[in-house]
Amino acid sequence: MPVGWYAATDDESKLFEKELRIELIHEHPLFHTPIRVIAHTGGRNNDILCKLVNEKDGYAVVHLTWLMKPEIDVTFPFIEYRGTFQGFVDYAAEDADNA
Repeated sequence: MPVGWYAATDDESKLFEKELRIELIHEHPLFHTPIRVIAHTGGRNNDILCKLVNEKDGYAVVHLTWLMKPEIDVTFPFIEYRGTFQGFVDYAAEDADNA
């Protein structure tokens, strides 16, 4: 994983996936997308890395709000990055440089 990112344990994956599913509303782009949380930023900024299960090389960095209920705005939880794994690595490196 890139600097500042941590591979998610099975328990962490379940926790983050549960919160993501709670926050998503029907109109959100990830609502019907099967995902698996594979990494997180260790609470630094509530970002998680999701593997988009039905896409061969599809990943998304999502910023959880931890509202613990459905969001009222379709833009939340915010998708900070969506693309390939290499694109994620580049995104994370740029994000680390700006931190």
